[in-house]
Amino acid sequence: PRGQGADWLAVQALSPQLLALWEANPQNGPEPLNPVTDFKINDLDVVDRASDKEVAAVQMQSHKCLACPKLDEHFADMKQRDDLQQRIEQTAHSLSDRNLSLIQVFDAKLELLRRLQ
Repeated sequence: PRGQGADWLAVQALSPQLLALWEANPQNGPEPLNPVTDFKINDLDVVDRASDKEVAAVQMQSHKCLACPKLDEHFADMKQRDDLQQRIEQTAHSLSDRNLSLIQVFDAKLELLRRLQ
């Protein structure tokens, strides 16, 4: 049942701490945890991915577009473009499937006509 058990007690204990971290940095929230330094995970794949993520995060913060006053508008335009592109691809796929079935019907009718000759 809800509200019982060790997991629920742990969540109740951690919630005020997490809320305090968010209130201390309302723009970005708390610093993300690093699997290598925070959890002592030394798997080479994890280390490489964590490092790549940190580099990408730093590079993203240096982009000029983040300071653009029309960033939300640009983002909405790109999302609309991506949605339209996806619809075009779905329609093209649907049409190609329909065309394949029409070709099969045509071939069957053509074969029937040949047999009737």
